[in-house]
Amino acid sequence: MAFCYVCFFTFFSAFEEDIWRSQIFFVTLSAINKKTKNKMNKMDIIVDNQFWFSGYFSTVESSSRTFLKNVDAGRTSWERRVVSEEYKLEMLNVYYPEIIHFYSECNQSFSMPINKDITIGDAETKDLIPIHIDKIQISLLPFNTLIYSIGMSCAQVNMEVMLKVFNQLRQISRYNQQQNIQEFVDTVIVPIRELYKQVTGRCVEHNYQLVENGNKLKIYQIVTINNELLHSSYADNLLYSLGTLSMNDSSDHMGSNEEYVQNILTKYKIAVFNNWVALPLLDSMTFMCDEGMKSYVKDSWRTDYFELIYIYQLYRKIFLYRTNSEFRLRKRPINKIQNDLEDFDNHYTYHFISYNFLPNLLNKVVESSQEIADEQEEMKNILKRTVQAETELREKRSNYFLTFLAIITSFSTIWDLNCLLDAMFNYSTVFTINLLGYRLVTSIILLVIVLVALFALNSKRK
Repeated sequence: MAFCYVCFFTFFSAFEEDIWRSQIFFVTLSAINKKTKNKMNKMDIIVDNQFWFSGYFSTVESSSRTFLKNVDAGRTSWERRVVSEEYKLEMLNVYYPEIIHFYSECNQSFSMPINKDITIGDAETKDLIPIHIDKIQISLLPFNTLIYSIGMSCAQVNMEVMLKVFNQLRQISRYNQQQNIQEFVDTVIVPIRELYKQVTGRCVEHNYQLVENGNKLKIYQIVTINNELLHSSYADNLLYSLGTLSMNDSSDHMGSNEEYVQNILTKYKIAVFNNWVALPLLDSMTFMCDEGMKSYVKDSWRTDYFELIYIYQLYRKIFLYRTNSEFRLRKRPINKIQNDLEDFDNHYTYHFISYNFLPNLLNKVVESSQEIADEQEEMKNILKRTVQAETELREKRSNYFLTFLAIITSFSTIWDLNCLLDAMFNYSTVFTINLLGYRLVTSIILLVIVLVALFALNSKRK
């Protein structure tokens, strides 16, 4: 009996211990799941995002002049930006004179206030996000280029829904297929279509005409996130997701390759201070900061860095797109394309823009992310080789023509020389037959010419 009691006690104690361990495991697992869920919820919420969608197209000089006259006369809704001398002097303490000249003189900037709140839903899930549209800003630039930027903002929104909506708004060629963004189209795209007509003299038949190269609008964004999240292991993945406008998940078979993501972040991520990071890519420029970021820093991102770095580098990229297209399709004579590229290189290519390190760093990384310097150098080399080849071809053709003229002239010279020798020695007396004398002398002269030509060619080859 005692033995049975001991066995029962031992079994019960072991069973009780298993239950206790199971409870501990359950509590621990619940805590882990709760912690992960809280982090994911924090990651899902974007505290604030101030962003600009930008596109560009070519203008017609005569139509642009008419547009400028209408703006200055107050006959349009566009307002000209006026850069005061005091502001320029202040900026010259930080930036080089050439970039300030580009900003204040070469870049004629105008804006149309919108100040409207709209709601846009994801086409698939129907989830809504509120967006405030601040204004449309345009830059009229040299070489008949216009860049427009739609300034907007949203706050306390789900990141996944926001990225889906952003992707829909960027696909300008698909606007007609997306009824959920009609209010956005009516608010900002209709004025831009009207602007296109004013500066080109042509109507917009398709929305894709509002983006001269490619099929998407560019995005420049300043994203504020939770302080804890900025310093967590999720930060890099979040930055990449914002920069590419995609919810990156390496475990998803459709997600980005982890090695590729790390390569992009290593190459282009800018992390100078602990409270913000930036990631410039080909189609986007993203600043990501915590909630404690000073307002004057964000102001510099919205003004100085947007205007003096992002718009400037975007302008360079647009010019290279157009130059490459004109060259490949032979839209203009090669020498004129080369002259324009040299003019652009001399007047609008700045390798350094500031006396301070941070603007120069951002400028260089943005330039690198869009591969502008490499493309510009390669374009110069291609045009140089093409112009040289065309010059050699023209010279070759000219040489053929000159050779032909020389041959014609030689026949005339041979005839004149024959006539002179006949008058001096009388071919009829020397050769008995006058015609025989002409033929013999002509043959001798032609033989001498051929021998001299062969000797000259042989010497040239050596």
